[in-house]
Amino acid sequence: MRGAGVASDHQLVRTQIKLKLKKQDKKANPRMKYDVSKLQNPAIKNQFSVELKNKFAVLEAVSDDVDIEAKWDNFNNAFNQSAKEVLGTRKRNQKPWIGVESWKKVEERKHIKMKIENAKSIRIKQQLQAEYKAKDKEVKSSIRSDKRKWVDSLAGDAQRAAENGQMKTLYELTKTICNEKPRHATGVKDKQGNIITDEEGKRTRWKAHFEEILNRDIPTNPVVKISDDIPELETIDTTPVSKAEVKNAIKKLKNGKAGGVDMLTPELLKADIDTTANKLHSIICDIWDQEKIPKDWKKGLIVKLPKKGDLTECGNWRGITLLPTASKILGRIVIDRIKIGIDKKLRPEQAGFRQGKSTTEQIFILRNIIEQSIEWQSSLYINFIDFEKAFDSIHRDSLWEIMRHYGIPGKIINIVKLMYSDSVCAVLDDGEVTEWFQVKTGVKQGCVMSGFLFLLVIDWMMRETTKDNNTGIRWQMMSKLEDLDFADDIALLSSSHSQMQKKTNSITGLASRVGLKVNKKKTKIMRMNNKKRDAVKIAEDDIDDVNEFAYLGAIVSKDGGGEREMNSRINKARVAFTKLNKIWRSKQYGRKTKIKLYKTLVRPVLLYGCETWKMNKSDENRLDSFQSHSV
Repeated sequence: MRGAGVASDHQLVRTQIKLKLKKQDKKANPRMKYDVSKLQNPAIKNQFSVELKNKFAVLEAVSDDVDIEAKWDNFNNAFNQSAKEVLGTRKRNQKPWIGVESWKKVEERKHIKMKIENAKSIRIKQQLQAEYKAKDKEVKSSIRSDKRKWVDSLAGDAQRAAENGQMKTLYELTKTICNEKPRHATGVKDKQGNIITDEEGKRTRWKAHFEEILNRDIPTNPVVKISDDIPELETIDTTPVSKAEVKNAIKKLKNGKAGGVDMLTPELLKADIDTTANKLHSIICDIWDQEKIPKDWKKGLIVKLPKKGDLTECGNWRGITLLPTASKILGRIVIDRIKIGIDKKLRPEQAGFRQGKSTTEQIFILRNIIEQSIEWQSSLYINFIDFEKAFDSIHRDSLWEIMRHYGIPGKIINIVKLMYSDSVCAVLDDGEVTEWFQVKTGVKQGCVMSGFLFLLVIDWMMRETTKDNNTGIRWQMMSKLEDLDFADDIALLSSSHSQMQKKTNSITGLASRVGLKVNKKKTKIMRMNNKKRDAVKIAEDDIDDVNEFAYLGAIVSKDGGGEREMNSRINKARVAFTKLNKIWRSKQYGRKTKIKLYKTLVRPVLLYGCETWKMNKSDENRLDSFQSHSV
């Protein structure tokens, strides 16, 4: 289109552009994380150790006579300042497998790139480009090598998890290797079902949701006093904590865990175990003597993790509480002392959180019971009990009384109570922290003591439920088996309707005394070889009858067959195999690495609980077919 300037040979161009605009998601503002991967380099690790000692020397020179709170502040500041100066923070979306040497090569490549941009002659530029090409090749080779080592390391972790029957850990490792991104939602629903999208409103909603979950109703008839004059167990040590115990507890910390409000990770505390143990031992001894605790140790940060379903519903998220790493060391020492005196006193029916016991044993026993019931045509009732928000619901005063009843010394109980009293939490939402709120019920999720403390409550409850010893099934020659337990996964066993109803009534009443509530919708009954079809009830509600039930991750059927379980395992293994398609197709991993990943991440999923299977030739062929197709 010609313009007014006819002497010009320029022409105006007119066009129409159709744009599709996409909303830019707001990037979360994640908490600062130190680059602890640098501690793998011995030189940097030594530098961190020297800096840490220097920081402590300066802080202690200011004041030698300080209280617990000041000692903790010095400890926390020394570690955080040293980590910030020596390690720095992790870059956003930094790949976890890239090692320190590779990052050095990346920086060298970056400097060459800058030289290319500033080159003043073609000859120098060409030389630098050749140098850049060689360095780029070196960087990529180094990163590929790092990733292979990282994958091999995770495969080793998976193998250990498989050997211990830790299926949850296996699934998490598969997600890590596949780099699965977590699902998220842009908004969240309030209680009326309206979507909240503004940041302040969302944080308020999340605070209200978790505040409700972590503060359950107080029992109307709590466990106030079980018995008088219970002697304290002499096998549980109450003397001040030794430095050796602190060192041992530090070594037991699992790497890769996030820090709480202290921002300290296990890797930081393990970088110089002697220095950490010396300084922390002084703090823990003061806590033991004075029965006071740093305020930070009472704080927990809740991280939201998505479950299945609509993620705008708060109920489709679960929370994990990040506690200060240093507090876990005291928790480990206390619970190890308790276990020495108490573990042997717990009922043999309980297999959760106990050394030498596993889910596989419980599954095998239950399947064996069902098979014998079918073979002998004997009546059998199994009630699979489910509790609502079990860990979050425990009435703490009832827990303290149960601990006293089991002979746990008052000093130990006081330390545990100290770690729970006035505890508060806040929710992390898109990198921002909600207001703090008090947590008055439950055992702390994420605390090393929680599992075993929870077992004490369940053990007392089941001991009271079955103390008459006349509502179970015949087991061996002269005994009866009342139930099978794995933490709060409880299977009640009876041979008649009246016995099962009596036992169900008892456990429901006792559960309410310790803050637990039986979930009527998820509790199920399986019955065999009985003509009486009267429903077993919880209060006035009938418990649903089922022909099969997913017990501890395995499908148990009333006909004793394993076809449904076999189908389930093959389907789950197929999903695990498909998730790793990128690994199988990649040329950067050798056949040896791929086979190792198959053996550690896929095969354990396929064969979980296989020790309990009743197999025939057809079943063997199906398993062989899956393996042949996969490998």
